[in-house]
Amino acid sequence: MTAEEFLEKYAVSLYVKVRPDGTETVEGTDAKAVTGLYLQLVVLQNYQILKDYLEGQTMLPRLWGSGDIHAMMFPDPDGNVICMFMKYSGDAWKLAEQAKLIMKRWLEEFEW
Repeated sequence: MTAEEFLEKYAVSLYVKVRPDGTETVEGTDAKAVTGLYLQLVVLQNYQILKDYLEGQTMLPRLWGSGDIHAMMFPDPDGNVICMFMKYSGDAWKLAEQAKLIMKRWLEEFEW
């Protein structure tokens, strides 16, 4: 499965991989929909801030929301920070469960 197919399958609007050198890979189908949260969590931050925030966190992925736009963030085994943005207007518990599933499948699907 390609990253694009994965994003479509799990209704992820935007995916960002932030690498230790500060470079980013951005893929997605609806970047305009998540612009505000993306700016707050990725553009206005840097790799070290994101990595430090995730370090030691026991509940992953970390979740944020603004209206019906939500973001999840977690580290991958290579030390990159993965951020995924999606539209969701349902129950918060279901969102958390879906985010855990997406993170698990992402880490299983793509070889590191």
